[in-house]
Amino acid sequence: MKSKVLVCVGTMAFFSVGCTTSETTATETGVATGLQGVWRITESSVTSSDGTSTNTEPQPGLYIFSNRHYSTTLIPNDSRQPFPDQPTDEESLAAFGNFIANAGTYEIAGSTITIRPMVAKVPNAMTDPPWTYEYELEADSLVLILTAAWAPPDGEIRYRLDRLE
Repeated sequence: MKSKVLVCVGTMAFFSVGCTTSETTATETGVATGLQGVWRITESSVTSSDGTSTNTEPQPGLYIFSNRHYSTTLIPNDSRQPFPDQPTDEESLAAFGNFIANAGTYEIAGSTITIRPMVAKVPNAMTDPPWTYEYELEADSLVLILTAAWAPPDGEIRYRLDRLE
């Protein structure tokens, strides 16, 4: 019985030391504490060679940043069509295809956020090079600017987000 208690206490001590160390390391490698929280997309715009299209009432989208990890779920298009009670295969596929979800780690370097998906709805997101966003953070407002990966060639996707918590 004594040995089980010692193993339990030792394991707890090991993990608590590991957590403290990783928090310190994450801060030292450039994770912005002001970014931590839950953010709701309130505006989106896409810039391409055809110009800029802005949506002030975008589909739902959340970004969540912890000390070192992030998660994002969003619907990137502007369509707000109702989903039928008995969808066809095509309607189900269209709804599933129009949904982005991924989570992983992130780092900050200057005004750049680099995300590395560890899990994603689209498997290529986990094996492609990391994504980078430029960001602007002011109080409870965050702007994320994606200029690579999923952005149009020679263009950008810009999200304006408000802090929820």
